[in-house]
Amino acid sequence: MLEAAGRESSASEKAYLYHSVSLSYWELGFRSQARGMLDRSLRADSTFFPSLIFGAYCVLQEEDTLEAKSYFHRSRRVHPTHDLVRSRETLFPHFDSLRQQSLPAKRAGYYLQIGKAYASMGLSESAIDQTLKLLQENPDRTEGLRFLGELNEEKRRYAPA
Repeated sequence: MLEAAGRESSASEKAYLYHSVSLSYWELGFRSQARGMLDRSLRADSTFFPSLIFGAYCVLQEEDTLEAKSYFHRSRRVHPTHDLVRSRETLFPHFDSLRQQSLPAKRAGYYLQIGKAYASMGLSESAIDQTLKLLQENPDRTEGLRFLGELNEEKRRYAPA
C-alpha cells in the first residue's frame, strides 16, 4: 500500500493510502511511524478529513492538547458541522480549566467532563483514563465510580465494572 501511495497521482487517493498505512501502524503500536504516515497523508492533501480527525486522536492520546487544538481547527475549516468536530468543541475548554485549577474537587469535575467528552466521541479508553485520574485525586467521588463502571461495562470488562 505504501508503494501504491508513492505512485498515486491523485492527491486525495494518495492521502487515503497514507492514512490507511498510518492506521495500521497505530494499531500495531508503532506510534512514530503512524505519525509519519499521517504527516505524509496531510502533505498529500491538507484537507483530508479522516487524517485530521485521526491526527487529533493521536495527539490527544499523547496528551498534547495544543497540537490537538491545531488539528481540531483545521478539521473545523473542512467540515464545520460534522459531529466529530462539534464534540471536540466541549473538550478543549475543560482542558484549559483543568490546567488552571489547583483544588482537587474542582479538578475532579473537569476530569469527569473530559471523560464524558471522550466517551461521546467513542474514545472509551481515554474516557477511562480521565476517570481514573479523577478517582486518583478524589477517590470518593461517586459520579466517577459510577461512570467508570459504565465505561467498563460498555467495554465488557465485567470484573472491574
